Amino acid sequence: MQGRITFSYTVITIGTVLLVEILTITFLASVTEEGRVTTPLFSSALFGSVLFFVTLLFLIPLIGSWFGYLSTRGVIHRLRQLAAALSRIAAGDYTCRLAVHHKDEIGQLERHFNVMATQLTESLSQCRQLAEQNARLAERARIARELHDAVSQDLFSLRMAVGGLHSAVEVGLSTRDKFQLQNLLPYIGTIEETAGHMLHEMRALLLELRPLRLEQQGLGEALEDLANAYRTRLEIAVQTEIQPVSLSPEAEHAILRIAQEAFTNAVRHGEATALTVVLEEREQQVEFQISDNGKGFALEEVRDRHGLGLRLMRERVQELDGSLSLVSVPKQGTRIHIHLPGEKVHD
Repeated sequence: MQGRITFSYTVITIGTVLLVEILTITFLASVTEEGRVTTPLFSSALFGSVLFFVTLLFLIPLIGSWFGYLSTRGVIHRLRQLAAALSRIAAGDYTCRLAVHHKDEIGQLERHFNVMATQLTESLSQCRQLAEQNARLAERARIARELHDAVSQDLFSLRMAVGGLHSAVEVGLSTRDKFQLQNLLPYIGTIEETAGHMLHEMRALLLELRPLRLEQQGLGEALEDLANAYRTRLEIAVQTEIQPVSLSPEAEHAILRIAQEAFTNAVRHGEATALTVVLEEREQQVEFQISDNGKGFALEEVRDRHGLGLRLMRERVQELDGSLSLVSVPKQGTRIHIHLPGEKVHD
């Protein structure tokens, strides 16, 4: 673009200078050393030459101007397209792209515009996903609060009331009354056991809905916090062997989510009473393992009973280019082993 405009100005300048020089030489050739004109200025030959060169003197700027107009017209059109595209971006239309046909300066602007628009689209998509994720986390927290404030408290009250009723039946008011009320003991026991189981399930569910905060603490502290919550609230024996590891924030979040899912499955479905968590780093490779003493399950039942949770775990690990293995034997517990390759470990 700059070359075409420069060429048009150069043609005009050179043509004008040459014509002026030719006219000067022609005029001087008609003048003697004493300053007399040897050839009349309006003679046919001289006048024709002068008229021809004067005409060229006017034509060359016109031709150069026309050439410059043709060059700048395309430039102005492309600049207008670029301005219109920027206006669409400002209005929120991030799908706008420009066709790049030239490698000049405006072509570079057009390419940079397309790159910028693509990056804006990706950033907007990430922001939307983050907003949706934050909304889901906020909803989980709200549900957890409601379950804790309403259902969990009611279940605890029901369990206490049934326990009091059970004690009253055992004491009885007389031998006859006690004999008659003993028929109710199996039903009361069933209600008491069911209420206790429901309360246990509710506490496990609340721990599953518990928000994770990696921003205020590292992965090791977050895992210890999760383990301590199961120790104190569900009376689950959790043994931890956690070493400092170097992982990206995405990998740390994935590991913590998997741990939360595995804890929930072990307690709610596997009826485990003890868990072991191991996190270590060897030769820039991170290994994460969770095992429990639950009732386990046959691997062929995974699709029916635990397919969704396990699939989500595998997807999280695959996004980190890692591997996940599952070993479960009926009545012998379950073990989940995760291996992350070195390229996902940050020095």
